[in-house]
Parts: sequence; structure tokens; C-alpha cells
Amino acid sequence: MAEKEIKIEKIKAKLLYKFSNQFYACGKNDDLIPIGKRRAIAFTNNPCADNDDIGLLAAYIDKNCIGYIGMMPGWIRIKNTINKVYWLSTWYVPPKFRKSSVGISLIIEARSLNYDLIVCGMSKIAQKVYKALRFKQ
Repeated sequence: MAEKEIKIEKIKAKLLYKFSNQFYACGKNDDLIPIGKRRAIAFTNNPCADNDDIGLLAAYIDKNCIGYIGMMPGWIRIKNTINKVYWLSTWYVPPKFRKSSVGISLIIEARSLNYDLIVCGMSKIAQKVYKALRFKQ
């Protein structure tokens, strides 16, 4: 039996509240919810986010969410220069999908956006993944 295709949806930060409302409206009780309403409001109202900034990557098989990673746009000062960065947050894949490629697919998709990504406060497992993918410390 062939494996089902994983599809990754890119949701713009400014549209996350609308996305969360639609997700809650049609979701089932056992669905994985990629973003809560309060976090969606924070991302939508983030003054650092431009209209085209991606704020969430959600992975699906068929119409079922099987993982996600949040990206919070922000600014960082390095010496006398201010640069736009994207803080990776809420990277989650349920245990039953962790042996699939969904977690890596989400990180690879995030990197393909050519954003300056920053990660902190991660688990030891996540540290190993980021290191293997050549994230700099």
C-alpha cells in the first residue's frame, strides 16, 4: 500500500486568526489544532509581520492536520543593524507520525522560505534535528 502524500499549507501571519476560526468551525474533537485562537490573535496583530509573512506551516494527509510549526516575525539588533528574523515556535508532530518525514518536511519548508530563522528553548530531540540540518548555534 502506497503512503499518502503529505501536503504543507503556508498560512500568512496576518490571516492566522481567520484561519483559526475556520479550523475550529469545521474541526472535529479529535483533530490536531495547529494554532489556538489567542496565539492566532497575537500573530495576526504582530506589528513586525508584513502582509506576506508566513506565520504557520501546517502539514496534512488528506484533510487531517498531522503537524505544524509556527513562525513569529520579529526584529533583532546585531551591533548597529536591525534585521528581520522569524522565531520558530510550536513545532509539533503527534507521536504516531514522528517516524514519518513530516517533522523534517516542515523544517525544510520553513528553510525554503529564505527567512532568517531563530530557535531557542528547544527539547534535546529538536536540538539534534536542528544540528543535523546545519542550523548555527
